[in-house]
Amino acid sequence: MKTLIAYVSKHGCTAKCARLLAQSLRNPATLADLARDNPDLAEYEGIILGAPLYAGSIPSRAKAFCRHNLARLKEKKLGLFICCGLEDQAQAQLESAFPPELTRHASARASFGGAIDLERQNFLVRTLLRKLMKITESYEAIDRQSIQDFARQWEQV
Repeated sequence: MKTLIAYVSKHGCTAKCARLLAQSLRNPATLADLARDNPDLAEYEGIILGAPLYAGSIPSRAKAFCRHNLARLKEKKLGLFICCGLEDQAQAQLESAFPPELTRHASARASFGGAIDLERQNFLVRTLLRKLMKITESYEAIDRQSIQDFARQWEQV
């Protein structure tokens, strides 16, 4: 099956997770960064869509991709993943991040953890992260086991 992994990545964590997922699949997958690529979905039987969460929402580019391709995505084998630094809220946020009809249609869904690089944030975001979320240093908490589990689930369906 020809698979596309399309993603939006603001600071690189989602891109890294997309690459790790592509490496975990038995069959080769095409990676598409939606910030610069406009893949032809007709070429693929399966589509995996990944996005980071910021304040409980996926970026506008990911929302626009879903909205613009809603009918076609519902015709394909579909997988959804998010990168989220708040693992205790990840499942609920995953369920509400994408359009409900896509979430219901997806045969594989997961949160792959997250990362925060304080140095790559602007002053305002850095200040909010430090004050509101009590984040004092950069961290990476990518859940590689979740990526492996997603790949297995994707290939079984």
